[in-house]
Amino acid sequence: MSCILRKRFLLIGGILLAAYFGMYLLDAAFGGYDPNYTSDGRLRYGSGMLVHDCVMWQPRFGSYYNEYRHDFVGIIFYPLLQLDHRYIHKTHSIWDVDFPKWWESVVVADIHPEYRSDYTRWNSVTAKYDPEIEAAKSRGDTAEAKRLQKVMREEMNNLETTK
Repeated sequence: MSCILRKRFLLIGGILLAAYFGMYLLDAAFGGYDPNYTSDGRLRYGSGMLVHDCVMWQPRFGSYYNEYRHDFVGIIFYPLLQLDHRYIHKTHSIWDVDFPKWWESVVVADIHPEYRSDYTRWNSVTAKYDPEIEAAKSRGDTAEAKRLQKVMREEMNNLETTK
């Protein structure tokens, strides 16, 4: 192989590699956390089914949650997504000791653009019912607290279906 041909291959390979990283960086810059619990594939029930216990970050376009839930763009960017999940946008499990503290620190801008409107509505419903639920619990009225929690869940479900 001539020296010129080798240089040409290296140049093309370098450009393609730079484009790959550049496209991922742009995609990643506009991503966010998916607030719906999902599985990262690490925790399973005894039967082998995945446990949905994680909040995972995904780039704006494409996703790779686990070996059963991904798309074509997620497969293309799989190596970079894995590095991103490990070092930058960590997956948060409900079993993590610091999960409640982390979840309280999440702001709307941290949520994936696809889910921001749902997340905002869920927060508004929660803010509407939480004081009443806490008041019922402090009075020792567990029946009223359970009723309010049921009403809150129904309202959240209605918001999801009436988009």
